[in-house]
Amino acid sequence: LLAPLRATPSAAPTAQRRSTNYLICIFAQLDTHNLGRMLRLPLGLLPETATVRVLGGINNGCKWVVGSSVHGCWLGHYESRKQALVSHLIGSGMTVFDIGANVGFYTLAFARLVGHGGEVWAFEPDCRNVSYLQEHID
Repeated sequence: LLAPLRATPSAAPTAQRRSTNYLICIFAQLDTHNLGRMLRLPLGLLPETATVRVLGGINNGCKWVVGSSVHGCWLGHYESRKQALVSHLIGSGMTVFDIGANVGFYTLAFARLVGHGGEVWAFEPDCRNVSYLQEHID
């Protein structure tokens, strides 16, 4: 986001250098919370019904509905420590019960980890979440 400043022998600053200095001053005054909000603004332009592929993490490559949960789910960094723990604890051929499956983030992960020889039983009482869950696993 920030272009490096280079010293030039010219005495008069160029318009580009002035604008770059101005941008650096603006970013320096922002706290990390506001900077994060600004960086996430373009994500709000995605339609909530858009289906994308998860970009990283335990569900990398899986289908995901943008508006079903936070963007971190499809960006791949949602609850990264829990993802690592789940990867360590769940193995091939296991049976997993996902109680309160929500929209299926961990249901997808469990299914990948147990493989064809295992089973995942997902339970979710909220009808809207169930529809997202079904869309994610189909």
